[in-house]
Amino acid sequence: MALGSVLAAGTSYAVSKSTAPVYESATTLLVSQAQTPGTVAYNDVLTSERLTKTYGELIRKRPVLDSALQELALPYSPGELNGKLNVRVVRDTMLLELRVEDTNPQRAADIANAVAKAFIEENRQVQMGQAILSRDALREQLTALERDIQMVSQQMDQLRSSPDGRPAETREAEIARLQNTLSQHQLTYSQLLRSEHDMRIAESKAYSSVSIAEPAEPALFPSKPKTSQNVAMAALVGLVLAVGAVLLLEYLDDTVKDAEDVEQQLGAPTLGFVLRLEKGQLGSLSSLVEGKPLAPIMEAFRVLRTNLQFALLNHPGKAILVTSTGPGEGKTTVVFNLAKSMANAGMNVVVVDADLRRPTLHRLFGEKNDVGLTTALLLAQKPPEEVIRPTNLPSLKFVPSGPLPPNPGELLGSARMVSLVRWLRDRADVVIFDSPPVLPVADPGILASAVDGVVVVVDSGRTRAGALARTRQALERAGNADKLLGAVINKLTSRTAGYHHYYYYQHYGYKQTGGNGENRPVPPEPKAVGEARER
Repeated sequence: MALGSVLAAGTSYAVSKSTAPVYESATTLLVSQAQTPGTVAYNDVLTSERLTKTYGELIRKRPVLDSALQELALPYSPGELNGKLNVRVVRDTMLLELRVEDTNPQRAADIANAVAKAFIEENRQVQMGQAILSRDALREQLTALERDIQMVSQQMDQLRSSPDGRPAETREAEIARLQNTLSQHQLTYSQLLRSEHDMRIAESKAYSSVSIAEPAEPALFPSKPKTSQNVAMAALVGLVLAVGAVLLLEYLDDTVKDAEDVEQQLGAPTLGFVLRLEKGQLGSLSSLVEGKPLAPIMEAFRVLRTNLQFALLNHPGKAILVTSTGPGEGKTTVVFNLAKSMANAGMNVVVVDADLRRPTLHRLFGEKNDVGLTTALLLAQKPPEEVIRPTNLPSLKFVPSGPLPPNPGELLGSARMVSLVRWLRDRADVVIFDSPPVLPVADPGILASAVDGVVVVVDSGRTRAGALARTRQALERAGNADKLLGAVINKLTSRTAGYHHYYYYQHYGYKQTGGNGENRPVPPEPKAVGEARER
């Protein structure tokens, strides 16, 4: 989790520092839509708020952007300029905030002001376009009425000044008719003049519907990147992702890690815990014995030896089969060091490499594999004594696998194999067989019928729970479930060892001194010695 936070924060810091600084400038526009000059009603405010939201969308349209680009002569396309704009409506106000981001602070301010002015002009032309057409039509009507009024007035003056021989009553009636027509024209003319006046008021209101409340100024400091904020957020996100990954891995991880997992899947106790061996610790037979009798790895095998002796109390013989669920789990190494530990305790031990498919035990003993178990099984005239090889420990003997046969299962299940196991059991205190893994082949199930107990080696953090359960089922199908003595949890690391490592090697007087990694006894405190003597 710490690594996730550090990596995310470091990446964010590097990206922030490599990013060019960006400056932001803002122009504030005031949207007003008053119906009566000099007064602002509630409906006017609502109308202005709706217009503000509409203008927030219109200000990003192509006509406005083209006008701004033409004024500033910038080498941008309308789409590129639109990417620099950020329009925000100030809530519960009639203000529209236009923000522009650019790597040049002066250019950011110029773009903000130019776009605002272009929008105001575009908005004025849109609103005034229809009004101008209506006003032109009204002016034509007024001109026509003026001509009609003038013509009627001339006709009336002519009738009054020069009688045409018609009766006076007829002339007066004609003058009255013309007077009525003149009055109607004058009334219509007055109404058109009033409409023209109202239209001019509307035009003047349209001119002031959008205005600049505060022009943009060049920014003094960059707005992006915000290095501190980015690093903090990245660290938090990295931590959250790391926690999620850890939880997911733990959820998906079905490997065996402790004795509880072994008991649940295998149905047998855990006989011992073995730390992971380093590469230089598998060289010779005495590499972990001579000079380092109290090394943690040897103490682990002493504990395993003791637990195994107790587990064999209820079994008639001393023939033990050591196997595992799959390859690479360390069963051969466990056999090698367990046999060595038993031999050091004064027991007569015979180790038999019964892995007739991929034998490796002879390499640890430094022996050739030309003659061995298969030789004794195939050649009836070959005495078993001739395939037993001594080691540099007097009480430890070794039988290699010998040449690999084409039918290992049939050979291990033969009556001669049963006789050989009985012969070895009579001549040793303990006989340990190293067999192939249980799941890939049937050899361990066949060989388990001839021995007295089975020990399963489990690779901590690698052996899956399902595989361990199938191992138990395979032994049950072969009728050897009652011979299962227990398991050895192998290859414990400093993380997985946890309690067991501390309990065995720290609590009971072993302290790691660093350097060569050897654990040495810790002398007890003087006070503790006195208390122990008193007790």
